[in-house]
Amino acid sequence: MLSLVGVTDWATKLDKERGVPRGETQEFLRRITLRRNKIAHEGDRVGRGRATLDVSEARADLQDLESVVRAIQVVTERSRP
Repeated sequence: MLSLVGVTDWATKLDKERGVPRGETQEFLRRITLRRNKIAHEGDRVGRGRATLDVSEARADLQDLESVVRAIQVVTERSRP
């Protein structure tokens, strides 16, 4: 989607903007997507019961998501003509 607004090499740019090692943003988004799909399609079950999700894990994921959104905003603003 970012290429539609003129952003090339989006993963590297987001990593740099977030100040994280190369590939971390893409890996984080992959992990969040897998978890979302597990919740949506399997009821987030592990074995016979539901997977646990503690408050600290949810807060950490939300912080990372906010960081990604802020980085996208900065990167897309820089790519404007």
